[in-house]
Amino acid sequence: MVVPYTRRNNDIDRFHHLSFSARDFLSDLKDEFDVLYREGASRRRLMSVSLHDRIGGQPAVCRVMEEFIDHARSHPGVAFMRKDEIARWAATQADTPRE
Repeated sequence: MVVPYTRRNNDIDRFHHLSFSARDFLSDLKDEFDVLYREGASRRRLMSVSLHDRIGGQPAVCRVMEEFIDHARSHPGVAFMRKDEIARWAATQADTPRE
């Protein structure tokens, strides 16, 4: 099973530029989530966010991640899963490609 992954929402890539703030990260995450959530009405969607202790563990990033999680949880049907949980779930779905 291959679970899609993107570096687009990876704190290492995003905070590499010193002008990128935690608030910028929050804005980007919310915008991406909102688009994927709308698309999810007609097809399966997944959003990957990667955080590392020395970057994502900074107080400002922790604060905006709390805000993002609250935003996402306020939408019905949203699930938070690890990759192994996503793979097990997808394996039970009839529309998951088998080849």
